[in-house]
Amino acid sequence: MTRQLTQKNDVYSFGVVLLELLTGRKPVDHTMPKGQQSLVTWATPRLSEDNIKQCVDPKLNNEYPPKAVANWQQLQHYVCSMKLTLDLT
Repeated sequence: MTRQLTQKNDVYSFGVVLLELLTGRKPVDHTMPKGQQSLVTWATPRLSEDNIKQCVDPKLNNEYPPKAVANWQQLQHYVCSMKLTLDLT
């Protein structure tokens, strides 16, 4: 870890905050089973349109506007594309 502040780190951190808000989970939770301890590792395969609902905080009891999740997903795609752009530079 370089401990340097960069745009790439900022974008990644913002993406993690978005995941925390959507899922209600901590970035790292050692009480979870292996493979689910890292929020990013757990959420990444579930971020497709078909699986996004698996990421929504279960405490919401499916009581949320579907458009809000769609908007969140668009924002997440935007953040990921920004990170990809920064990775290529």
